[in-house]
This record gives sequence, C-alpha cells and structure tokens, in this order.
Amino acid sequence: MEVTFNTKKVSLFAIFILLTLTLTLNHAYATSIAVGRNPTEVVFDSHLNEVFVSNYDSGSGNTVSVISDATNQVTETISVGGGPAGVAFDSNKGEVFVANEDFGTVSVISDSTNEVTANITVGNAPVGVAFDSHLNEIFVSNFRSNTVSVVSDLEQSS
Repeated sequence: MEVTFNTKKVSLFAIFILLTLTLTLNHAYATSIAVGRNPTEVVFDSHLNEVFVSNYDSGSGNTVSVISDATNQVTETISVGGGPAGVAFDSNKGEVFVANEDFGTVSVISDSTNEVTANITVGNAPVGVAFDSHLNEIFVSNFRSNTVSVVSDLEQSS
C-alpha cells in the first residue's frame, strides 16, 4: 500500500521502517559510572537489582564496586583479596563469588550485607569463576597452574 507524502508516493512499509529505526536510535544511550581502578568483570544480582564490578588493582585498591541498577550509582565498595578478576552470582543463596588472582582465593560476598563471608583457597592465579546452580558448585579457572578448581558450595570455609 502506498500513500502520498509531499507529492511523493511512499510505501507504508518504508514509513514503518523509518519510524522504527528513529524510535530505536532515539532510545539507545550509554551511561558511564565511575568505579574502582581497572574494572575487570561484571555480574548482575537479580535478587537486589545490583551490579557487582571487580576492580583489579594489584596495589592498594583490590575492591568490588556495588552499583544500584535503579540509580546507576555506586552504593558500596567492598575490599577483597588481591587482584580481583572474575565474578559470578549464586541466585539461590544471594552470594557473589570473586576470583582473587594474586591471593589464590575466591571471596564469597553476601548480597544482603555486602560483606565478605568466606575466602576459599583454590589454585594459582584464579581469574575466572562460574557458578552451577544445579549442583551448587563453583568452577574456578587457575591461570598459572593450568587447572580448574571445583568447589562444592557446601564446603565453603573462611
């Protein structure tokens, strides 16, 4: 079907595509949020609608920034082990796991208190972490020892 627009015939399909692209492009935007030094990994906490960002700084600022999804503001900064890299979220228990490359540990953070509740010793230079919600296990890639640590969520200890 065609319509006349400014003495030119234009298809309704072309008008639809033009409007769709205009609306889509007008609503796309990016916001920058200042966090700690060297932000490395990000995970979304679906319980509290928060974002956890690991800030890899081999010096003094080994932290995780907590960002409110509603306000895009940092609400908390949590100190963790050296060289925080990979992060994962356990939606069953509301816990965030942070691989600490320099310390060979994984920090466990409670999303309700934003405090480290445990540090789990794993292999040499852990950089990646994933949580299996079916088996309640944490998988950690250990960069320098060429291994993957598998930790049962029930075995956590400080």
